Amino acid sequence: MTSPLPPSGAPRLVSQPAPSRLPHRLMAAIMVLGALGSAGAVTGHLRMVRLESAVDAMELEREQASRLLRTLLLAETSLHHYLTHDRMEGMRRFLDATALLETAQSQAARQRVLLDAAPGAVEKQALEDFVRHLLLVRHRLLSQPDMAIWLPDGEAERMAILAHAAVQRFVDDSRVWLQRETARLHLWQDGVLALVLGSALLAGVGLMLAWAMVRRAIARAETQEAALARRTEELQALLRMNETLQACQTRADVEQVVAHTAAQVLAGVPGSLYLYPAEQREMLERAAHWEGPPEGPAAMEALHCWGVKRGRTHLCGQGMGCSEAGCAGETLCLPVAARGELFGMLRFALPNALAEGPPGRHQRRIAEALADGVALSLANITLREKLRAEAMRDSLTGLYNRRFLEEIAPAFLRQVERRGADLCVALLDIDHFKQVNDGFGHAVGDAVLRRAAGLLHATLRRSDICCRYGGEEFLLLLPDCDIGAAFEKLEALRERVAELHESADTALPPITASFGLAQVPAGATSLEDSIRQADEALYAAKQSGRNRVVSAPLLARLRALQATAAPDRPGG
Repeated sequence: MTSPLPPSGAPRLVSQPAPSRLPHRLMAAIMVLGALGSAGAVTGHLRMVRLESAVDAMELEREQASRLLRTLLLAETSLHHYLTHDRMEGMRRFLDATALLETAQSQAARQRVLLDAAPGAVEKQALEDFVRHLLLVRHRLLSQPDMAIWLPDGEAERMAILAHAAVQRFVDDSRVWLQRETARLHLWQDGVLALVLGSALLAGVGLMLAWAMVRRAIARAETQEAALARRTEELQALLRMNETLQACQTRADVEQVVAHTAAQVLAGVPGSLYLYPAEQREMLERAAHWEGPPEGPAAMEALHCWGVKRGRTHLCGQGMGCSEAGCAGETLCLPVAARGELFGMLRFALPNALAEGPPGRHQRRIAEALADGVALSLANITLREKLRAEAMRDSLTGLYNRRFLEEIAPAFLRQVERRGADLCVALLDIDHFKQVNDGFGHAVGDAVLRRAAGLLHATLRRSDICCRYGGEEFLLLLPDCDIGAAFEKLEALRERVAELHESADTALPPITASFGLAQVPAGATSLEDSIRQADEALYAAKQSGRNRVVSAPLLARLRALQATAAPDRPGG
């Protein structure tokens, strides 16, 4: 016998289809692209910062070179004005301009021009000579104002032109480089901006996708939690059913429990429980149903159901239907069997039973657990009834035994008292039974007892109770029968006992029986006094020659007559 809930039917999380790997791959791609975009944006920003620094430095150099060019022009024009017009204003401006040539910024600008590749060597040399000449003129003006300080006109003009050209070329080259690098800087700015925007867009898409995946995971977890809660409730219901079934004493209790539990664990699924009647094993009768109108016919032949014939779960609709058993459509038939004995069948109108997915398998497992629990309970009840019957009946004669009499007597007396009926008790004893055992053997003695028990069972009414009270003694309870009617019934029974050896299939020795009869008084709560009176009457019957019926009232009257006649005997 399997357990009510097999391991495969234990509560599990609801099975889900394997999640698609596309969202995870897409998320990974977005993360990679976002990382690349972020790295590109950082790299572009650093490159842009360096380019901006180079542009700023070049712009500063260009400005210094422009100032140097302006200073040279100012010094040249001021000196020319001073030499031409001999005005001190020109000299002052010349000295101021040449003073600027000695500053660090001018010297750095001059060195930058000299190091640049745009001016030629002649122009660079002319710039050096021109600056040196201007500084020399300044020095001479400061030390010897009247001294001739200017070069011939042609040479001075050529030198000035070349010096101006050198600085101008550097300025022009710097301007071109600045324009080119500024354009590149704009391109880098556009690229970095595009990368930042792309990364932001990818981050937004990634966040949305992550949110969707989180929501999906939460929904899946909630679904699994709800499924686990349902499985837990189903398991608890099955455990409660098993616990309750263990306390069931009758089939009616089992029917009530299974109907209640099936409506819980298979809600909305109509079902019926069919059981064999106690008298025969050919027809199945519907003992209980749940969830709507009864499912299936009220009674059917057991062999019309494939589940019963196969002794295993059967799904009508898989090629073999139980049309003769009233199965229509998808019906799940489960035999209720335990310890090699079939008690009946459970059937469910279960549309999902044919499904190959987890819901169909789970419903089948629940139905099988119900069938196993019901079968085990019915097996226990049957075993208890069998043990009780064996404990209450005599194994040799099949009649009730003394233990049964002790248990049934109080309720039997109360029932007779409620109806106001008469009740008589009689003791029957086989005469000379010891001689039968000694002369013919115990097997013949047992045959005599079984034959007498069969005669009692066949002769007495269904309402009468017959028990084997001792070795060869039988006790009879005769309700609805006064002492006179009981005496006549026992006389007829005594005559039939005397005829047993004549009608027996096997040779039996001649046997007779003695009877003691007593009436149970109204309102009696115990049979002890009446049994004692019947036993005294039986003893009197044996003492008076056996094979007769003696009633307790007759015995009492005889004793009373003997008591009144005893004083007259000595004088008589």
